[in-house]
Amino acid sequence: MADWNSKIIEEFRANEGKVGGPFEGAPLLLLHTVGARTGQQRVNPMMYRPVPGGYAVFASKGGAPTNPDWYHNLLAHPDVEAEIGTETVKLRARVAEGAERDQIWEPHKAAKAWFERTGVIPINHMFAVHEQVSRERPDVVAEVFRMLVESRKAAPPEALATIPPFGVEANRKAIQLAIDWALEQHIIPHRLEVDELFDDATRGLLP
Repeated sequence: MADWNSKIIEEFRANEGKVGGPFEGAPLLLLHTVGARTGQQRVNPMMYRPVPGGYAVFASKGGAPTNPDWYHNLLAHPDVEAEIGTETVKLRARVAEGAERDQIWEPHKAAKAWFERTGVIPINHMFAVHEQVSRERPDVVAEVFRMLVESRKAAPPEALATIPPFGVEANRKAIQLAIDWALEQHIIPHRLEVDELFDDATRGLLP
């Protein structure tokens, strides 16, 4: 497990908080804790959910009957740091209980089940460009995309989990899933391929 964590941590730091494998596309942070028994520094990668005033992490341990070691570390030493994207933030941990816990846990459980089933984070918004503008002023299209990318880079760490990746390839699976859903709901008359939604000016845009 330690070796697996090390690979995730290395990939996270080399790619501005993005990783592949089972965590690809998921909001991920690196939690720094102090060992409850050893007093040694520990770093654990884990999914999180932004909540008002901070972040929620989940000591579910994959459904095991016991809590992970980092949970006990937080109880013993609640002042921690977390790497989120390219930022490192100082935090103070506490255990959510009662109604607050339910409000955090139930949406997370539903989102986690969706992600495990589909492997994607749903796309809620897409920026559409009229084909005439794309054809006649590809420079304008590129500039709008550049501004969107820059705005994402300027976003505070707590907002990063709610901002999906940019670009066709990063969202190809999610777009195809949306197309299939639209077909099932009879919103569109026939199945489309992802590339049919883009032209030369938009298909090659990369963050």
